[in-house]
Amino acid sequence: MMYPSRPRIGLSLWGALLVAALAAAPACYDFTPVTSLPPAPLPDSGGLPPSEEAGVDGGGEGGPAPSPCAVCAEASCADRLETCRDTPKCGPFYECGVTLGCYSPDADKLTCFTECGRVAGMTGYEDPAVGPALELDSCMNASCASACTVP
Repeated sequence: MMYPSRPRIGLSLWGALLVAALAAAPACYDFTPVTSLPPAPLPDSGGLPPSEEAGVDGGGEGGPAPSPCAVCAEASCADRLETCRDTPKCGPFYECGVTLGCYSPDADKLTCFTECGRVAGMTGYEDPAVGPALELDSCMNASCASACTVP
């Protein structure tokens, strides 16, 4: 006994779904290069005052005393700090990092330094200020961890 033949709809339906999925797959990927850092929320600064009150450079007549973290950087990482300050954008990045407590061992460095990069005008990981900033951070991690700890 022969059964009546019926069309093979199941196979063509799966084939159509496969073609649709393959056609839509490239739409899921965005290969647009990132040319700037996205704005990040300000990290909790641990109660540190704004930079003009924090004394990053300060300590002059009537000015606030420099923070222990800034004093340690001047004493222990002077050559790297000078290189950073001589590189456009790196000086403001460092000052922001001291003010927000980014050099503290307990800080969320990614969030904190991303905000400082945005504030300093860094354009991404290839910005010329990144190298000197990383060298300074490495020195401060090794030499200034206790001085930079945010209470």
